[in-house]
Amino acid sequence: MWIDLSYKGNDILISLQSFDIDPNSKELHVLYDRIGIMFEKDGKILLPDNKSEVSDAFLKMETTNWELPLSEADMEEMVNYIINHYEE
Repeated sequence: MWIDLSYKGNDILISLQSFDIDPNSKELHVLYDRIGIMFEKDGKILLPDNKSEVSDAFLKMETTNWELPLSEADMEEMVNYIINHYEE
């Protein structure tokens, strides 16, 4: 499950199950209830639905410290994080 949105013409994908690569085994897995964010600038985010490879998404996803369920404060912090990503 994910949320697809844009900010100032830039596509953003917020995943409700973040992709992750184990630092020891290097195996790919999913962190349930952990939020992941993919930022794109000047282009679309490619998802498996668009015939991209899953590994592309793993490389682009930023695993965050936010976990479900999100509090109002978490959601506000996430919005500010996204805005700051493109304002810097």
